[in-house]
Amino acid sequence: MTPGAAAGGVPYAVLANPADETFHDVEVHGIAWNGGDFTLSMACDYIVEWLAPSIAPGRYRFRVSRATALFSNVSQIRLELDWGRSAPRAQIAELTSATTRLTPNGGEQRKFVFRFEEPEGTLEFWATGVDVHLWHAPLECDLPRLPPG
Repeated sequence: MTPGAAAGGVPYAVLANPADETFHDVEVHGIAWNGGDFTLSMACDYIVEWLAPSIAPGRYRFRVSRATALFSNVSQIRLELDWGRSAPRAQIAELTSATTRLTPNGGEQRKFVFRFEEPEGTLEFWATGVDVHLWHAPLECDLPRLPPG
């Protein structure tokens, strides 16, 4: 569970239905689902902003916050990850959610498809939306994740 969430804390900010590309290179720390309320949560280091190099060529820097992505009205979860001999980390390569369908009560669901690059694998499910709860102000980092500790 993400700090703040476990203690019933109030998020620093909530991003409603962020664009798919904002999940690129996000480091995932845990995935949980609650069948009772049809939610799936993903604890992660969310990249709030990519900071372009001040001189060319240069390296990007990142504004990152510990976060929980909370998906609503989730169904048909499919998860396939293979760490093999790699370290127990999970980084998202891309997210697509272009496919939609109507729910039995007339709402719209999107099919979320996460492709992981480390480890290789996918996470797919249908959901009506996602809110990303940021647990603190974003920190400027050299890597697209928060430093350990």
